[in-house]
Amino acid sequence: DAMEYIKDCLERNIPYILVGPPGIGKTALGEQAAKLIGMPDEAHQLSGYNPTHLTGLGADAGDHAEFKPFGFLWRIMKATTPTLIRFEDVGTAPASVQSLAKELFYAKTLNGVRIPDCVRFGMSTNSTTDRAGVTQVITPFSTRCHIIRLTSRPDDWCNWADKAGMPNELVSYISGFPKALFEFNP
Repeated sequence: DAMEYIKDCLERNIPYILVGPPGIGKTALGEQAAKLIGMPDEAHQLSGYNPTHLTGLGADAGDHAEFKPFGFLWRIMKATTPTLIRFEDVGTAPASVQSLAKELFYAKTLNGVRIPDCVRFGMSTNSTTDRAGVTQVITPFSTRCHIIRLTSRPDDWCNWADKAGMPNELVSYISGFPKALFEFNP
């Protein structure tokens, strides 16, 4: 069960990446897992970031420049209780941004300063075959976290849809034409 894998990763401070098609529930799983173990979480769209977002702003320090964290970087450097930072849409982020994110969750440093051990990292992305604009997740990124691949079966989806109050016509349609759940032809 994906939820158990995510909870285990969070409890053991192992970064994870959820890989699955659009709409399968990657974001919701990350939120729910953090909530189940009582951990606040923050989501960040990595695809909208540039390297400055993950290094901080340069500041004059006399004979050299120092990079000062801002926004969520400042918050995680001050964290004292377990907190989940979720990077979403990893595969659509530039390689330079992915590489810097890897330093945060793998090396657990920001500009040479150690990130508190209470900060946990979870990521999510679509695969390159999902037609969601993913180019790739760079190898140094993907090999340094636990990969959890999410898939859906029509029967599971119909059970969920029925419980979630989705229209009966939609549930009946997917029951009769299960391939429609996986086909995206705009």
